[in-house]
Amino acid sequence: MVCAGAGPSPVPRLRYTERMGLCPICRRPAAGRSENPALPFCSRRCKQIDLGKWLSEDYRVPTAFEPEGDDGLSYTPAHEEKA
Repeated sequence: MVCAGAGPSPVPRLRYTERMGLCPICRRPAAGRSENPALPFCSRRCKQIDLGKWLSEDYRVPTAFEPEGDDGLSYTPAHEEKA
């Protein structure tokens, strides 16, 4: 619901790079989806570089998962403690 006396709110003009977005790989401006099928990257090359980083496990998604039995405590059998 809009108040009767309220006019349209002004929308700040964005700089070229803010409107276009920056490529996460090379930081160059990336055109919109209609002009650039590799969005959010600036080119197919940057898209492939990013895929390579995921496949080589350079990027990792943090998790709270700990493998079963790995509680941070080490177990040393009694017969090995005396050594």
